Amino acid sequence: MNNDYRIKTSVDDEVLSWEADLQPTDQPLPSVAELGRAAEAEGLEMRIVAIPKEGPCRGFTLMRRSGRTFRRIWLDTLAPVGADYTDYNHLYCRDKEQLPALIDALRCEASKQKVDALHLDKMVFDAAPDSALGFQRETTRIFLAANDAKGWNAILTKKSLKRNRNKAKRQMEYRCEHHLEVGDRALLTELGEMHKKRWNADGTTSAFEDPRRIDAYAARPDNKLLTVLRDGERFVAAHWGMIFGKTLLWHTPVINLDDRAVAPLQILLFETATWCRDNGMEILDFGLGDDPYKYRFSNEERELHTLLAPISMKARLTKVAVDHVDPDRVRAVMNRFKKST
Repeated sequence: MNNDYRIKTSVDDEVLSWEADLQPTDQPLPSVAELGRAAEAEGLEMRIVAIPKEGPCRGFTLMRRSGRTFRRIWLDTLAPVGADYTDYNHLYCRDKEQLPALIDALRCEASKQKVDALHLDKMVFDAAPDSALGFQRETTRIFLAANDAKGWNAILTKKSLKRNRNKAKRQMEYRCEHHLEVGDRALLTELGEMHKKRWNADGTTSAFEDPRRIDAYAARPDNKLLTVLRDGERFVAAHWGMIFGKTLLWHTPVINLDDRAVAPLQILLFETATWCRDNGMEILDFGLGDDPYKYRFSNEERELHTLLAPISMKARLTKVAVDHVDPDRVRAVMNRFKKST
């Protein structure tokens, strides 16, 4: 393993200079400063791994310890700081040739931290990594206005979106608000409360159950857009998104279940696409998730890459489950392994 690396525990001027030198182009990624502030707001202990140990930086990334379930098996992992905050993550490298050395350094640090695995999830690269590195490829959906002769009207002329928006206007005291550079904690708290109600209805824990989530969302407001649909003063739906150049990342959409009759998600998409058209956006990135509407309203894909590099025996068996085998069979093997040790 590669021990030729250095560790930092906070984003300082030196780390910011690395970012300026190695930042990729045209990627929907939060800045290192934003990730640092979000990590601080959520009380995360960062480990910034950079290569080499001495001299000019040739590659780095911001990491943290994080637990996650893989096929119903819990692993303690070393993962990117942004894994629970933004949809995509990145390894900052001077060139593609530095990637193996940086990944090897991350494996070494994962081993030192005594975690089960190194987990590089939903990584975006300027060029696809070499297959020998072991990344698994997946895709997300985006709408690229230039791909359609109608531009944004390819979304805005959809009859179902217009019909539901008109229905809301007839039946409600309907209005739409767009809040740029949103750091208003009252608005973010309303978003969080609606998010908790929506997720709890499906028996799922909302990220906003942790009050520090609001702190993370408010930590770096300068490239954020909050779109709110209201009936009078009441929230009907809202979307908190991230702006990266000419791309809007569809990050946190949430609806009020009491208003399902007017299809608030479709109206929210209509209003968001209208804002994109009126503000010179080129891409609406639908982010993570395979919801059917993302396929219906997209016309292009974004390539992502994920690496699960096991350290412990538990993680090695889990990787077999993830890649090939029924997890229940792996659980049985793991239980027998525990009894024999």
